[in-house]
Amino acid sequence: MSEHEPMFRIPSASGAMLLLLIAIYALQIITGFDITDYSVQPHQFWEDPLSLHHLLTLITYQFLHANLLHLGVNGLMLLAFGSAMARIVGSARFILLYLFCGIIAAVAHLFAYADQTSYLVGASGAVSGAMGFVLWGIIQHPRKRLQLILAILILQPVLAFASGTLFGGEIAWLAHVAGFAAGIGMALAFKFK
Repeated sequence: MSEHEPMFRIPSASGAMLLLLIAIYALQIITGFDITDYSVQPHQFWEDPLSLHHLLTLITYQFLHANLLHLGVNGLMLLAFGSAMARIVGSARFILLYLFCGIIAAVAHLFAYADQTSYLVGASGAVSGAMGFVLWGIIQHPRKRLQLILAILILQPVLAFASGTLFGGEIAWLAHVAGFAAGIGMALAFKFK
């Protein structure tokens, strides 16, 4: 009998994070509560940036989602990249780095769109951070570098088209990029084997 690794080996931290995102979305739907109260709202944030409520929204927005598709995409990306990140750094560090990348994403959004009256929700900034962290680690392995570049070149146009078609113009691209950059920054500080 040969031993095989399980097809899905989800670390407890990323699995728990996904379950939390799903549970919070279910509560959003069941209770109908207004997610804007816990979202990042640039115009309101800058009226009183040091208020506890506004500072807490830098974390709470990461757990809210606009719709099921938004949650689904972030959930799948969390499973793929969050699980890999959690395996590399461990559960406690994963949670801290994940939330930190989400905070950096929100802060970048706040500075870039200070007068914007719309709101920012979703785990995308944090998930992009996990993606940046993991992809930077992969790039450190020469044999995997070409595979990664080819995958990005093939998937990028597909994802760009799909996201534009499915989500319209309501994507906070800068938050994604800032989260990704924060993930790379965290990876640079981490010594990959």
